[in-house]
Amino acid sequence: MKKHNLYTNAITIKRLLCNHISIYNKLICIASVSMITAAISSVLIIKLSQLIVDEIFVAKRNSILIIVLLMIVVFVIKGLAQYYQSYLTKSIGQNILRDFHIQMYKHLIFADLEFLQKFSSGKIVSSFTNDIMLMCNSISSCISTARYFFSVVFLTGYMFIFLDPFLSLIAVTVFLIAIYITQKLGYLIHEYTYSNQEIFSNYISKLDETFRGIKVVKSYLAEDYEILMAKEKIQEISKSFSKIAKISALISPAMELLNGIAIGCIIWYGGSLGIRGQITPGELIGFISAFAAAYRPLVSLLSLNANFQEGLSAAKRIFKILDTKPKIINKNNDVVVNSKTSNKIDFVNVSLSLNDRSILHNINFSLLDGETAALVGKSGSGKTSIANLMMRFYDPSTGSIKLNNQELNDIPIQLLREKITLVTQETMLFNASIVENIAYSCTNATIEQVIDAAKKSLAHEFIMNMPHGYNTTIGPQGSELSGGQKQRISIARALLKNSPILILDEATTALDQNTESAIYESIKKYRKDKINIIITYRIHTINFDKIITLKNGSIV
Repeated sequence: MKKHNLYTNAITIKRLLCNHISIYNKLICIASVSMITAAISSVLIIKLSQLIVDEIFVAKRNSILIIVLLMIVVFVIKGLAQYYQSYLTKSIGQNILRDFHIQMYKHLIFADLEFLQKFSSGKIVSSFTNDIMLMCNSISSCISTARYFFSVVFLTGYMFIFLDPFLSLIAVTVFLIAIYITQKLGYLIHEYTYSNQEIFSNYISKLDETFRGIKVVKSYLAEDYEILMAKEKIQEISKSFSKIAKISALISPAMELLNGIAIGCIIWYGGSLGIRGQITPGELIGFISAFAAAYRPLVSLLSLNANFQEGLSAAKRIFKILDTKPKIINKNNDVVVNSKTSNKIDFVNVSLSLNDRSILHNINFSLLDGETAALVGKSGSGKTSIANLMMRFYDPSTGSIKLNNQELNDIPIQLLREKITLVTQETMLFNASIVENIAYSCTNATIEQVIDAAKKSLAHEFIMNMPHGYNTTIGPQGSELSGGQKQRISIARALLKNSPILILDEATTALDQNTESAIYESIKKYRKDKINIIITYRIHTINFDKIITLKNGSIV
């Protein structure tokens, strides 16, 4: 089957039903029983209303108390049934929402770096907030409005069986016309909605990009330009929403027109039957009441089509993300990992190409425990790509990388990343305390171990000057800290992990040269029996055991 056929309406609906909705069949069955009870109650209320007209106002019988008591009982039953159907359908919707959020988060957190870099964080946030919410609201609405389906079925059956068949045919004809109109309009809504969700996702990405780079925007006085760009995207979204609104707005007046025509036909034909004595006044009133009671839920049921189409479009976008399989996987779960106490890393004729672009060419080098190596070169020379290969964010296009004489792709990813720690130039800190940020690499670490790591990264002094010391909350992405302070916290986190191999990828660019050299000396001192790789664009005063110079993806 071709890839573009994997996301047809039928396949998408089948996946939702089989994989995500059917697990709540028990709750759905209980909710359905409540809906059927409420629908039958509606029929009984109409029948009792018919009896009030025929037995009391026409036949003048004194049975009003019995009918009133019966009506009260029916209303109580209907009220209880509506409570349970409402509670259960909302619970099912929330459970499905929770399941999709967990599944999406789990999928993305384990996704390949190459895949994630194709999506901006704004698009990922849009998938979580907009697409999942749209889809789950649609599912919840579909389950909830099943009560309308039961109402239409039971009320239509009542009209055919207990009232006039020809009048019932008029009602059914109107129902079929209404279904045809909403189907045609629903198709247009689906097309516009899918396009609109793409536009909205791009807008969220633009917002994320702008505010992440707000310093650049302000320093280049580009506020007006960014406002103009945002206006264009907002206007595009507005136009798209207007198209959907125009089509959706047609549904209600079309249904009202059909309703008026149908009621007119029923009164004209039913009145003529009444004049000839073929039906009673109560039966005519009962039929009009039944038609009105069935038509209202039918309109609600058909109006759901617009919401359903929005949810279907969102589901397709979600499934396209969830169906993306990671390329970086554990290839052999049965491999026996070499448990040597000493460590060695080997690059053997390694080349890397990404998106048809050659990044690294024939890289060869080896590092042993106790060696601190500098990996130097201009920006774009391939230094970071070597770090990414060691972490198995990518696999080499050709050649092999070995850790302790084992191919990297034969080592389980979790074990590999326990052995290697990477600190990047882009510091990632969380809106939590300093101690929590440092201990992120080792959640069971003691406060003494955290402080020791901070001292080794020369962070202890400034931490103690913070308002609450190690318990100071540092704001979103460490906004309460300077660039140099954030980098020292990141290095402390890596030193606490104390893995056999440490890679610092330009992780000290915000520090002055003296502090930077002092941190490198500290690393050499406290990690003298481990492998340390310093990726930088400049040579420092410290003594490196090896200096590997890169130019245009090759070692020179």
